[in-house]
Amino acid sequence: MRMIVCICHNVNDKRIAQCAREGVRSVKGLCMATRCGTRCGKCLCTARDVLNEALQQAEPTPAARNALAGSVATANPASQVA
Repeated sequence: MRMIVCICHNVNDKRIAQCAREGVRSVKGLCMATRCGTRCGKCLCTARDVLNEALQQAEPTPAARNALAGSVATANPASQVA
């Protein structure tokens, strides 16, 4: 059963979990991906809680894993080979 988190944009807990698997790591990123919380904002606390729970349980998709690995490599220039 799905729980609607953002009624303004019809975002449910399953969509938030999907976003977590796809690499979304913050409420700001969730808002950008789903528009959740961008109208009235009343859902932001619940959206944050659902996202945090999803992040603890999420196994990232292969594409998200590659993107995250790339962002870590570029964030640490010492790890790059000249």
